[in-house]
Amino acid sequence: MPRELDSLVQLQLALNEADTARRQLAGIPDSLLPTHEQHHHLLEVIQRLEGEIEADEKLRRSAELEATAAAAKLETYQEQINRVTTQREYGALLKEIDTIKAKVSVHEDEALALLERQEKARAELATARAEFATVDSRYQELLGLWQQERPAVEARLRDVVADIDRLRALIPGHPLRQFELLYQRLGGDALSTVTRMQGVGRSQAAWHCSVCNYRVRPQIIVEIKTTGALVQCERCHRFLRVEDSV
Repeated sequence: MPRELDSLVQLQLALNEADTARRQLAGIPDSLLPTHEQHHHLLEVIQRLEGEIEADEKLRRSAELEATAAAAKLETYQEQINRVTTQREYGALLKEIDTIKAKVSVHEDEALALLERQEKARAELATARAEFATVDSRYQELLGLWQQERPAVEARLRDVVADIDRLRALIPGHPLRQFELLYQRLGGDALSTVTRMQGVGRSQAAWHCSVCNYRVRPQIIVEIKTTGALVQCERCHRFLRVEDSV
């Protein structure tokens, strides 16, 4: 019968593997993630540029309409200037003409700036669409490969889950519950390796928990190595394991 500590080490490895497989099956596998992120980013860029171009088109048309209306009004004022009879009316009309000319200039400049911005955005959009076409082709290829690999991952997960159940049955109830609580709280890392403390002479051997650096008594090292006992670190509460070389 395997030692309880060996079973616990194997249990953590199996749980880690099962967690990885479930993440792959529930979301994007690690092999696909970089391409997926690039694919998603380019889609966002394309949608943003399309939105900006559409919004600028509406603004440009509005500016052009405002310029056209102001130009028509300017033409009317210029026709009226020959019919004024007093200097006062003439001066007032010239002031209105100058104001309208300024408006025409502002709206025309706005329309031109929007047109230039649209042209720049369209160039960026063309580049993004070309890049997206390449990435999308690769992405679809990888998706196809993942769909082929998926049944094997599902089958492996079933095997690992069965192995987890077998390993759980080899570990006493209380340490098992402690381990599983730690595993969940610590993100899948409920074990710690005992390592020799640096700077200690050969005649004065000492060891500590590699995670929290808490000193481990020599008798604990002996107990773990000889019996495979389940011992928790007194500070971080991880279950301690000892390398064969210690």
